[in-house]
Amino acid sequence: MSGSQHGASLWHIVIGFSNSSFFVAAVTLVVGFFAIYVYRKQKRDEKMRAARIILLEVRNAEKQLKEARVRINEAAKNDLQIVPERLYAMPTNSWRRLNYLFVKDFSSDG
Repeated sequence: MSGSQHGASLWHIVIGFSNSSFFVAAVTLVVGFFAIYVYRKQKRDEKMRAARIILLEVRNAEKQLKEARVRINEAAKNDLQIVPERLYAMPTNSWRRLNYLFVKDFSSDG
């Protein structure tokens, strides 16, 4: 068998394999696993972004409450009855919008 005939024969085997049911099933399985991986990674990334947002809001709320405490204590020293006018401990409530991402983590059943 010459080199060109051997190459042509090998090419027919490759074409035949790529048209086989096994090859189609294997490619489908690989693509399916890849899709599941991408989906889980996106969910994990979404959860991390949500956790960062909520953490930043909590830290901001702590800062706002400390500031309010200082102002109230100063007002009390001067016999004034003032509460800070623009006190927003949590101007946005991302927890309400994003808590579904963490329900499984806090569930005692799961």
